[in-house]
Amino acid sequence: MSAGPIPVDAWPGGPATSAGEALHPLFGTVTGEPPQGTDDWHWQLALHTLAAGAELPTGPAEPGQITPLDAPLQLHQHDGHSRALLRLQVARGPFTGRALAAEATRVVSLRIREGVAAELIARPLQGPMLLPTGARWMAWLLAGRAEVQWGDTRWPLPVDRPMWLPDDNARRLRIDGGGEVLLLKIDARGVDPLTLDTLG
Repeated sequence: MSAGPIPVDAWPGGPATSAGEALHPLFGTVTGEPPQGTDDWHWQLALHTLAAGAELPTGPAEPGQITPLDAPLQLHQHDGHSRALLRLQVARGPFTGRALAAEATRVVSLRIREGVAAELIARPLQGPMLLPTGARWMAWLLAGRAEVQWGDTRWPLPVDRPMWLPDDNARRLRIDGGGEVLLLKIDARGVDPLTLDTLG
């Protein structure tokens, strides 16, 4: 199941209206059930477009993760410390400082509710990669060529389009190819079901 196209002019909700503003985010629940309202979510995934020197908008204080896709970000903390977040490196929050783009870049941000087990995984793809069972996976092939294998079924993974992979605890998924991939892992086992009913 496709989660929606990634190119700026095709992201759901249209392009950002100002530098750094997030395109309309994808959001959902750990179970895969459709959210019942705009605040009924366990995770939010957004794509930001930053010009050189632009600042990534500061979000709420929920736990979160960010990764730059094209060029590094410079992270400045309120305590005076700063560090570079390299391309495809993932930083985990909450974030209380500033993030500035060294060069023009796209940035993916993930917001998660307290207690929800979700993470971004950005990495080179060199040959086969097995994905653990017990989680929902979204795969975004940033560059290169790859295919997904699920049991005896194979299909190509499209470039620049995030795609939900089949959710089946009985069979492991495998991604095989070469390039760069960004994965969203959502693990329902890491959440207390009683907590899920009260989120949002």
